[in-house]
Amino acid sequence: MGLARGFRRAFTEAATNPNLGRQRRSLQGPLLDPKKLPDASPNDPVMRSREEAVLSGSSRYRREDGELMQLRNRGSDYAPLGQTKRVATRRQEMRRVQGSRSKQAKQQTEGPGDFDEGRPEDLKDPITNELTEAHHRAGLKMYAWVFDGLDEDGSARMRAYLRELGVAGGDSIYNRMDLPTDIHDALHSFLINNGLQYYGKRTKIPGFGELSVRERKQFVKQFVEYAQTMADEETYRLMSQRGR
Repeated sequence: MGLARGFRRAFTEAATNPNLGRQRRSLQGPLLDPKKLPDASPNDPVMRSREEAVLSGSSRYRREDGELMQLRNRGSDYAPLGQTKRVATRRQEMRRVQGSRSKQAKQQTEGPGDFDEGRPEDLKDPITNELTEAHHRAGLKMYAWVFDGLDEDGSARMRAYLRELGVAGGDSIYNRMDLPTDIHDALHSFLINNGLQYYGKRTKIPGFGELSVRERKQFVKQFVEYAQTMADEETYRLMSQRGR
């Protein structure tokens, strides 16, 4: 409920603001609720301005200098109408993310990655009949710091220790949760807002990358007991609310 109220307040303020970004609105008409729009797509029509994109529901527009832009994170509390970003910049970011994600998955997965095994592409939520999203219970970014600086032997021993703690990480099928899209989005917002998804970037343990697996265990055990428990409890809370 808190997330929904936060968005509604931000969207109401944006809809009544005479300005759209830094410029005063020149086109009239109601702003479309971004939560009811389809996901942003490279196939969206390219509009002539950000204003036209927002009013039409498209995620793409071209600036006066010819630069192709996109609106990201539409429907978020902090930018309900979307954040502007150069398409070229976003493509570069995604290439870096995909390379980093592949390395993280390899380090954290025991055996061959079978994350999507047996999962139909059109798996739907039985309540809303909408498509679900595959979620990593133990997030790749969330646990990346645990493996920082470990070679393959060290990574294997860390994976074994995490299994002892009840965490099957990486792209293992045992690390997959098929969540309704709204629950998935709300859960990731919770993880980010509580500093869990990017824990390693925010919490620096001096010399951690040089520690052996044995020396890391005390920190990892505390993290699993605190962070993974918090994430699991929030997942249960969100799904329980949905069930009622």
